Amino acid sequence: MSNTNLDTLRNLKTGRTDWKVKCRIVREWRGVTQTGEVFKNFNLILLDAKNCMMHAFAPTAVADRLGRILQVGNIYLIKNFQVKDYTDKDKFRPLQMERQIIFNSDTKALQIQDSEIYIPNNMFDFYEFNDLKNMAKQQMNLIDVIGILHSNEMAMGTNNKNGKNHVNVKFKLYHGRKKINVTFWGLLAEQFHKEITKELEEPVILIIASGKLSTWQDEIDICNYSPTQFYLNYEHHSVSQLRKKLKDPVFWPDNCESQRKLVQLCTVSEVKNLGTDFIQEEVLCKAILKDVKTTNDWNVSVCTSCYTTTENKDANYWCPNCKRIVPSPLKRFNISAIISDDTGEMEIKLKDREMRTLLGKNVEELENEDKAFPKFITTIQGKQYTHRLLITKENINRINNVYVTTNICEGFIFHEDILKKNTTNDDNQSFTTQASGSSYHLENLSGLQDTSTVTTTF
Repeated sequence: MSNTNLDTLRNLKTGRTDWKVKCRIVREWRGVTQTGEVFKNFNLILLDAKNCMMHAFAPTAVADRLGRILQVGNIYLIKNFQVKDYTDKDKFRPLQMERQIIFNSDTKALQIQDSEIYIPNNMFDFYEFNDLKNMAKQQMNLIDVIGILHSNEMAMGTNNKNGKNHVNVKFKLYHGRKKINVTFWGLLAEQFHKEITKELEEPVILIIASGKLSTWQDEIDICNYSPTQFYLNYEHHSVSQLRKKLKDPVFWPDNCESQRKLVQLCTVSEVKNLGTDFIQEEVLCKAILKDVKTTNDWNVSVCTSCYTTTENKDANYWCPNCKRIVPSPLKRFNISAIISDDTGEMEIKLKDREMRTLLGKNVEELENEDKAFPKFITTIQGKQYTHRLLITKENINRINNVYVTTNICEGFIFHEDILKKNTTNDDNQSFTTQASGSSYHLENLSGLQDTSTVTTTF
């Protein structure tokens, strides 16, 4: 079957059952009763070539038949199934998606070879540690995180519930100088303890997929829920990128303790006249976003594997880094704008995470048939923003007069607790085309004193 005859996971809606999708099964789990009995029905996470993930459920009536066919890691052509909207009662959803697939007696699945279609082996929607406190206030979604763990800080214990001992493993997960508490319970804790005792490359990098957030004494805790899975030193570009960051003493000091670094507040004129000692440093600038450039290149297509901007080659999307054609690249914002204050004006670049923060929408939601610049983007014009700008060598040497904004908040009020170093590259902060919901922003607080130099925790 030609791929052009297929449906995509993102386009699935209620009201039909004749859907046809090609997707890879990336996760599977089964529910467990309070007495420990495993349910016959099961759940899957599907990933398609458009880099969209979706939750699928196999009821008891079809669990045996489909369970013999569907295996994690394989790609299948799946057809004839229902699509159901989540309700407000559906708490702790494994993905940022409003619908799920329900298999039925008409559902058929045929395994296909990886060579027929390119679908990544897995995908995650990582949240910044800075954003977890807000996410812990809701019970609608589970979240993905990545970090470094120290095996010597791990504690294993048991507690008695309903006359049965339950195993738990507790440790801290670090990302730069940020850390969260993690507790795994039950079977997942036993599996984790077994895997962590094996010989692993140090430091160990852990991915937690679909973890459950909570707060305790103003600290973030993450624990496992039914869909939760863990990955130790997983073969994924996010792990490779984080391991590279470990070589940077600013990001990963030996003691993992917070250090202070002064981030200078500059006017537009001062930014444009910074010296060489500011190369690869970041500064703050309070300025009005005067004008958004309404050009046709307001978004770019990036590789689904490495997130490098693709090039046009023989009417195809070509990744110069991976040296391959990308059939269905991801779309990222690429907005140029002019900001100004009393001292002058300059051009900045607003990329994907910053634009999704300001607009609450992703590229796919704003695209139109004629490819024209979406007027909705211009709603950010005329407002006051606090920008965090990366100063490059090209900026200092006047080779490039465009400054990249690495973080942004509306308003001119800021505080040391909310101006945090962006420790994740722009293109790898979210690994799905879905709107991540992980708002990457500087909280706009009132009643805080403005200062010319802000001390921030890196």
